[in-house]
Amino acid sequence: YATIPLVAYFGAGDDAQGYQRTAILFAVISTAALFWLFYGVKERLEPAKPDLRLKETYQSILHNKPALCLVISMFFFNTTVNFKFAYNIYYCVVYVGRKDLVGIIGSLGFFAAMLSLVVVPKMTEKLGKRGMLLFGGGFYALTGIVFLLGTKSVLMLYVTAVMFGLCLTFSFPILWGTIPDAVEYGEWRTGVRAPGSVYSACTFANKLAQGVSGWLVGVVLTVIGYVPGAKQQAEHAVNGIYWSNAAVLIIGGLLGAAAVIPYALDKKTYDGILAELEERRK
Repeated sequence: YATIPLVAYFGAGDDAQGYQRTAILFAVISTAALFWLFYGVKERLEPAKPDLRLKETYQSILHNKPALCLVISMFFFNTTVNFKFAYNIYYCVVYVGRKDLVGIIGSLGFFAAMLSLVVVPKMTEKLGKRGMLLFGGGFYALTGIVFLLGTKSVLMLYVTAVMFGLCLTFSFPILWGTIPDAVEYGEWRTGVRAPGSVYSACTFANKLAQGVSGWLVGVVLTVIGYVPGAKQQAEHAVNGIYWSNAAVLIIGGLLGAAAVIPYALDKKTYDGILAELEERRK
């Protein structure tokens, strides 16, 4: 919410300088917060240190179908979300013509995501984790369709911002919360327990998605004919922003959902795996 006002304050008419100084300020705050976290958190348990070779680490992922489903789904959902965050300024400024809405729309999505987290446990209990991810992917696509229907209506832009926040709620808490299930499956399937490898693979998918989404924004803007710094964009560029904004949500949501279709680790199967692992450990 503070980004655009800070850019105006630090830039004094020079947006490039304003964004640079705003980014530096955010980097300093983030770094301070990370050090605060580092010094404030104390380990109470000694983590296990399994003696795994690199080959075993790779095998623990490649032979773990649920983990692969999560990694691929994580990539598609993260690419979609990062694209949308970066694209928000173009959609508000170029298509809607309201620079003042950039911070409001971005913040509204985050608040909707935080407030709606309370419904996740009940929904997951009803739909299951795979069902929730399928539902979440469909909700991304629905949000893209509502963007198309809303056109330049500010009211509908608020509605889609809330819906986008719900997209975050219906995907990422479920993805990260499902990783421990994939870890247990991997141990049951291969005899190797490698939680670090599974988490690292998902983290890598997130980082890769950040890079791909940034690249994708540049490609899309180039294809639609967007001219940086132009006071007025050509009609085909404005229309391109309208269509591509929705298309990425629809396509990304469907791909993220499709990635978890092979995920067959339901509660009954998972409980059976836990029971068998418990027997092995005796």
